[in-house]
Formats: sequence, structure tokens, C-alpha cells
Amino acid sequence: MSNIQIHKKGGPYTKKEQEKRRKQVYKLYFEEAKHVIKIAEVLDVNRNTINEDVKYWYSQLALEINSETVVSSALKQIHNMELQKTRLREQLENTAEFSQRLAIEKLLFEIDSKLAQHITKIMSSGKELLRPVEIEVPEDEIKKFVRDLVLENKSTKEDACIFSEHKMEYDLIRKTNCDSKYVQAFLQKMNALGIRLCQQDIASDDEPEYFDDSETYNLAKFAHLRNYISDDEFAKVNKKIMTAREKQKLLEKENKDLASNLPKGY
Repeated sequence: MSNIQIHKKGGPYTKKEQEKRRKQVYKLYFEEAKHVIKIAEVLDVNRNTINEDVKYWYSQLALEINSETVVSSALKQIHNMELQKTRLREQLENTAEFSQRLAIEKLLFEIDSKLAQHITKIMSSGKELLRPVEIEVPEDEIKKFVRDLVLENKSTKEDACIFSEHKMEYDLIRKTNCDSKYVQAFLQKMNALGIRLCQQDIASDDEPEYFDDSETYNLAKFAHLRNYISDDEFAKVNKKIMTAREKQKLLEKENKDLASNLPKGY
């Protein structure tokens, strides 16, 4: 191979240098079938860097790019090896001499081994690319979200701190503009932090604005459990709930008295 002028043991490499090196690695590894150690010697580059370049090309193969690039030419290389195997099998059928048959069988074995290595690496690279990325949700974000829902809630209803999963999903997307994957990771983290200990049903005689069959939770209780709100803040929230409960009872009593005082027939 001519015009190889990399000669750089360590990084950082510029983007242009990296692209040039990767093309050199591709030609030496895939077209000339040189070992990684030999390539590192030829280019005078750290062997770990060469390994990463080879891994990069296998990951590109896994994406199955259809354009006329070095990636598609690698796929052609695999196809050519399959054609070579076909020709060797035909030659084997027409060969009677033992030594020649042995040599052909050895070539077939070597081609099969190389194909298996290529395909295995491509498959493993593809699986790595398709592996779902785990989303880490910091507890501080959950703390802020829960505090806002509990302390900034202007509702005067008795169930002001009772939130369904669907309602939390709605509020989370509205407040953070996140996607559904982040919402699921967020709720799973809340579950891991113990929110199910604060599960609470809405009163059966309460008429919801819309049908919601998801689980419901007392977020004030959860916030206090996780020390997101202080004892004083929790006491104020409970006082607000008790006041709303008393007002509701008083309103129900007034309506009942009014109904009992109406003339018969109304």
C-alpha cells in the first residue's frame, strides 16, 4: 500500500486526520486482510486506536448504508468471498488428486472463518447500536416537580394533592417539554423511590372531569416521605385540605337543609 503517512502515536486527532486514518485502516484491514498489530506498525499508531477504527467500520456496516461508499464496498467484499467459495466448490468437485483437494478445502475453511468473523462483528455492532439507551432521571428533578405540584397548587378542593399517573404525565410534559420515553423513565424512578406507598383513591362520589383509569397518589404524602417538603410545609398543606373538607361538608349540609325546606312537589 502506498502513500501511508499517518505517524501519530496518540491523540487528539483533528476530524480530517481521523477520517484519513480510518480510510487507511479500512483498506489495510478489509481489503488487504492485515492484522491489527501489523496495521498499528504500518501507520505508527496506537493499537487501541486501530481497534476503535475497526469497530467503527463494523458499526457502519451494521447500519447497512446503501450508498456507494467504503461501507457498501465492504458488503461487496463479503459477496465476493461467497462467489469465491462457489468457484472453489466447483473446482473441488472436478479435482481427484488428494493434495489439491486438501488445498482447496483449506481455502474454503479460511474463507468461511473470515466470513464468520465479519458477520459476527457486524451483528454484535448492530445489537449495540439498537440497544435502548437507559435514561437516568436525577432525583432533584423529581423533587422540584413534586414540590411545584404540591406547593403551587391553587386548587381549593379536598383532593388537590391527589394526582393520577395520567395527570402527572400531562403536567410533566407541559412543564419540561420532554418526550414519552423520559416520562416513562421519570415515573419508573418515582416508583423506585416509593410513591406506591402513597397510593390513594379518589372518593367514589367525586365526579372526575374525564375518565382516568390510572393509579392515583397523594403527592403531598410522597413529598413528605422523601423530605421534599418540610414538616411545616406538610402541615400547611394538610390544613388547607382540612379547610377544603370542612367547606365541602358545610356546603353539603346547606344543600341538604335547603332541600328539606322546599315545599313538597319540588
